[in-house]
Amino acid sequence: SNTYSGVAVGAWHDANNAWNAAIVNSNSSAENVVVQFPSTAGLPTGTVEQINYTSSITDTNENSDLVTLGSGGQVTAGPASGQVTIPVPAYGFVVAQGTPSSAAATPTASAAPTTEPTATPTATASAAPTTDPTATSTPIPPSASQPPRRWHFSVVLNSQPND
Repeated sequence: SNTYSGVAVGAWHDANNAWNAAIVNSNSSAENVVVQFPSTAGLPTGTVEQINYTSSITDTNENSDLVTLGSGGQVTAGPASGQVTIPVPAYGFVVAQGTPSSAAATPTASAAPTTEPTATPTATASAAPTTDPTATSTPIPPSASQPPRRWHFSVVLNSQPND
């Protein structure tokens, strides 16, 4: 649930076992948005990525580069377990990315492939027509056919505006 008026929050759990959040603030003042995640592993950390305007939300890139994507404020842990506080500027949009909660697999070297002789094609006459290929179905592994998991998250009101 969302207790922030004028603020929309979306969160997702990605393939790297990390939590991410995207937040839009339609208010004229900055907000520190507290997001509650269902676990403490893989929470967003570091600097948020945000839309930066040169002078105001009415900036465009029609005639010059007035709108850019760049770094914003810092995500902080808490105030409670499984929560993070994400700063969102006035009329702003930010994305806070999680840190994978387990190490990614590291590729290992394998033996060099051996050279195998290749056949040299030769032309041979054939009066018989070739057959058309036929399609065969390949079963989808169970993990790929299952619907994505839905995770519940909530936003907690933090009454201190971001300066």
